Amino acid sequence: MVKYSRLYSIDVDRGCSLVQAGSWNNGRWEWKLGWRRILFMWEENEVAQLLFLVDNKKVVEEGESGVESWSWRVIFL
Repeated sequence: MVKYSRLYSIDVDRGCSLVQAGSWNNGRWEWKLGWRRILFMWEENEVAQLLFLVDNKKVVEEGESGVESWSWRVIFL
């Protein structure tokens, strides 16, 4: 929100939790980012920087299948 304030301002769901911002696909976490409008070229560059930053972090799934709630954490390597 602070570092990428412009992207935050045009995010479709600013109030979403981590679990709502992505999903597991074939054992790999995939971010699902949505925008209120088509991005300008410089905003696309900011998205690339943001994804590079978060893709270098490891998202770890905690819990078991069928559990009603999930816990998520980001590990800074």
